[in-house]
Amino acid sequence: MTSSFKRTSSVILSLALIFSLAACDSDNNSDEGDKDPTIVGNYTVTSIHNKTNEELPNAVIPTSELVEFEFTEDGVTHTLGIYIEATIKFQASTYQFFSSITTEVDQANAVNKQDTESGSYSLSGTSLTITSSDPESDGPEVFTITQSGDNLTLDSPDLALTAVRN
Repeated sequence: MTSSFKRTSSVILSLALIFSLAACDSDNNSDEGDKDPTIVGNYTVTSIHNKTNEELPNAVIPTSELVEFEFTEDGVTHTLGIYIEATIKFQASTYQFFSSITTEVDQANAVNKQDTESGSYSLSGTSLTITSSDPESDGPEVFTITQSGDNLTLDSPDLALTAVRN
């Protein structure tokens, strides 16, 4: 019984030493950058670029500030104001996107639309596939993802957005 206990103790001590060395090694390599490409966390969207919008082609709209665009209709110039706030929450395999968009024409008739979308996602390298749980969804959307520190960029042929981790 004593030799069995010594072997078990020896194995436990060896495993403890291996785990402690592995922990020290991972701490010592922290200057190599974040090796975990996880996007799990809460993000505040800082800009949105709807690439398919015909009325505002190539407009990158910053969030949390009023952005105004001029347009002419029937010979009269109008001002369109847009104010957007948006957040994204990524969990282990699910996401939730919340947006609040207020629009107004000529500083009148403000209309606010709030929307929440959720579903699942998968991440493979720099490819992020989002599948909405909304039954009216057109199917999975694929984005190229770039992550630098707390900054996140999602880009697709139709939409690009930037966000910062809270």
